[in-house]
Amino acid sequence: FYAVYNGANFNIKAHYPLWFAGNNQKFTMEGLTDMCDMTRIQRCQPGKQGDGPQVTWAVGYNSDAASKTAKVPYSWKVIRVCNMAIEKIDMLQDATDRDKTDLLAQAYFVRAYTHFELFRLYGSLPYIDKVMGSEDEWDLPRLSDYDFCQHVAADFKTAAELFDQAGLMRRDPASGSGHLASPDQAKPNGGTALAMRGRALLYMASPLSNPQQNRTLWEEAAVANWEAYQAAIQYGYQLLSKADYTKNFYGTK
Repeated sequence: FYAVYNGANFNIKAHYPLWFAGNNQKFTMEGLTDMCDMTRIQRCQPGKQGDGPQVTWAVGYNSDAASKTAKVPYSWKVIRVCNMAIEKIDMLQDATDRDKTDLLAQAYFVRAYTHFELFRLYGSLPYIDKVMGSEDEWDLPRLSDYDFCQHVAADFKTAAELFDQAGLMRRDPASGSGHLASPDQAKPNGGTALAMRGRALLYMASPLSNPQQNRTLWEEAAVANWEAYQAAIQYGYQLLSKADYTKNFYGTK
């Protein structure tokens, strides 16, 4: 399962903005608009987005396994691995119940995360929540934005509940000395699952997916994000002072 994070021919890093931009140097999501001159963002980048093939790379539909950024092919592989892990979790041997619960939570989280990243690129899609076999119908209908984001939010919620059962609402000690040193923190946790659930519901409520401006969708998103915030406080997350805000992203792993 851990190949979903670091697999040689597929992984979710293809969706990380800096990983994507750093590996291709001249391809960034920002460069998809001619309002952006990428040379002003990164000195290593040669200029504005170019021809059609470059755009194909930026939106992730390249199929070159060596590219490290093939977002769409990688995503379907990752989703399949997640579904296999969920389906076969009880076959896992020599693992504690806590380990199995943790792995199951990660599988639900990554399945939701990958679907959500595809949604951000292409809009709603079929939501693949089972292992597809050769006899299955593969020509599946595109869901509405509402139904798709509900599936995403439900998987993130399941992941959060399982992380909570495993005692993994966070994977490092509470904020303070040494809290960034845990090698386990590269994996998702319950706090992240709640935060991502809130983000998915915000997308569902936004004007693009909610042109009628259904107020209930905004309220659901507000409640979900408040729950994520409350969990963050409960489990010892803190905001940096304004003077130190750059330490969130500069000079600290």
